[in-house]
Amino acid sequence: MPKTITITDEAHKRLTASKKPGETLSDAILRLLPPKSKGRDIMDLAGTWQGEEDEYKRILAHIAEGRNEPKSTPHDVTLNNTPLK
Repeated sequence: MPKTITITDEAHKRLTASKKPGETLSDAILRLLPPKSKGRDIMDLAGTWQGEEDEYKRILAHIAEGRNEPKSTPHDVTLNNTPLK
């Protein structure tokens, strides 16, 4: 059942620019906002890191500090299939 929503001009502009040829605004919204699913497998996120290597290393160091582990675990840490040292 169709619904009426109110969005800003900027939101409409961005949504329209994101549409693919032949796609309706509803299609674009559904594509850009996939349904949330419970029980999503964390491995779905494997390989999706798009940040810089320095940021990645900083995050790993922060996690290691929180676990009271050594800051470097190069044997099991890779970035784009390249081991980090």
